[in-house]
Amino acid sequence: MILKILHAFTLLCMVIASGAAIASEELRISIAKETIVLEQRGATLNHHPGIEPKATGAALYFEGDLFLENDQQAGIVHGVTTLWDASPDDGEEEVRHRNLVFLLDGSQIIASGISSYSSNPKWPSNSEEWQHLDLAITGGTGKYLGAYGTVTSKQLNAETYVHTIELYTPVQD
Repeated sequence: MILKILHAFTLLCMVIASGAAIASEELRISIAKETIVLEQRGATLNHHPGIEPKATGAALYFEGDLFLENDQQAGIVHGVTTLWDASPDDGEEEVRHRNLVFLLDGSQIIASGISSYSSNPKWPSNSEEWQHLDLAITGGTGKYLGAYGTVTSKQLNAETYVHTIELYTPVQD
């Protein structure tokens, strides 16, 4: 019996010692900053069935090809915008929640945030003013694992957007 207790105690000490060795392992990580500018050309669009396009909860699903500044195809963006209308009596502003997934070289960058659209633009020559807010990069996969940063989207024309990705990724030293 004493031998069994001694054996169990020895085993317990070994487990605690090996756990302490693992817990004390030190990793040194640096943060790499990268700016990626992607042009989204064209888009395949689809609205959520059964919800009017301008009604609260209306969703627009899309995907588009992405190109680098040298016209080299870089990947695809998949996205969804959902109309939020927290103040339906206002009629002045439309707030959209946006989720974007950038597929680049077999890896993903995921971004999310809101944009607001105003029916009374500051410049009368524009029919609708888009007041973008940068989207937060909430993560990534593959070479973008642990990524964070922002995505700024600018509409060039009806079917072309430029997405500027300010990306920070951990790099193990």
